[in-house]
Amino acid sequence: MMKQLLLIVASLAFACGTAAADPAAPASEAAPAGPTNQRQPSLSDPEKSPSALLPKSEVTGKTPIEVVTAAPLATINNPYTGQPDKIEAGKAVFQGMGCPGCHGGNGGGGMCPPLTNETWVYGSDDDTLFRLITLGSDGLQKNGFIRIGMENIVGPMPAFGALIQSDEQLYELLAYLRTLYRGSAKRVNW
Repeated sequence: MMKQLLLIVASLAFACGTAAADPAAPASEAAPAGPTNQRQPSLSDPEKSPSALLPKSEVTGKTPIEVVTAAPLATINNPYTGQPDKIEAGKAVFQGMGCPGCHGGNGGGGMCPPLTNETWVYGSDDDTLFRLITLGSDGLQKNGFIRIGMENIVGPMPAFGALIQSDEQLYELLAYLRTLYRGSAKRVNW
């Protein structure tokens, strides 16, 4: 428990101490060399979104890092979306991992982007969010993802892949995050 707490504190301290290069810079200037994520979610037609077309992922009990390492891009799809018991468990993960410190107690933002609106920095599909939480924003960029949305960002999202125990916990967290959304229903792609 103490080791986990120290890892969380260290991750948050690193994120707060590292300013984004230029949050107002166009995505083309911030994009890393190499491949980009060409799988931007369809926000206009939820029935054609990547998440709607994918089979739900199997819960394996593996760590998030193991899942991300093994899963091809655009194949992670939360099996727990909309399940009340999993949403409640996800809320506990959200609180326990210290997410409110950056994203606000109800996901409304703070030092980092809100989780309630229609702007998602890297995309809002389950696969992208699973990878973002696991690898952090720097790790996501190293894997070829680019910013597709602009939000006020104080520092990079830390990687939580080593802190979250299993894919089940991360799916629960994603199920909870979905309940925070307050944007247009037309933009839901999960």
